[in-house]
Amino acid sequence: RGFFAWLERRKYKMHLRVFLSRWRSYRQCPVCRGARLRPESLAAGIQRLGLQPAEPVAIMLPTGKDYFFSFFGILCAGGIPVPIYPPARPSRLEEQLRRHTGILDNCRAVTIISQPETKRAAQLLKSHVETLRNIVTTEELFASSVGIVKTPVGPEDTAFLQYTYGSTGNPKGVVLTHANLIANIRAMG
Repeated sequence: RGFFAWLERRKYKMHLRVFLSRWRSYRQCPVCRGARLRPESLAAGIQRLGLQPAEPVAIMLPTGKDYFFSFFGILCAGGIPVPIYPPARPSRLEEQLRRHTGILDNCRAVTIISQPETKRAAQLLKSHVETLRNIVTTEELFASSVGIVKTPVGPEDTAFLQYTYGSTGNPKGVVLTHANLIANIRAMG
């Protein structure tokens, strides 16, 4: 049915390996060291904030282990991950915040997971997006020791929302279902 159920039926153990290209080779990231992905820990923290099934949660993190923990933690908690880029260039901050406000309004995100360095920018977004209730870091979410409530999902339920970042016009959202996600994984072999 859902992504995690599909993994369990096949007895897959999810592991995370992040390879950084800055070494111009594919050595394993020294920070991640192939860490075992435990989305349940982060999912408990998100649910503790009051996340309801199928509510969108924005991930404003760079690619890395925190991003992946957040993505799968949101899925595990029954939410819908919505990746957005963290602000990168101070000279484009206003434009990025405008685009992010549009995305967050459109998907009606209730929480942003951010890094400590970009939490202030996320707070600015909260003042412009009516549905935003929480701005948190992964460290804050991992601090929870409460168990998670399993949320049943079906193949046609939304797995995540992906927004375009074209140079013209406003970002547009694309819905990917759990069936889409599984089909993509199967296609990769």
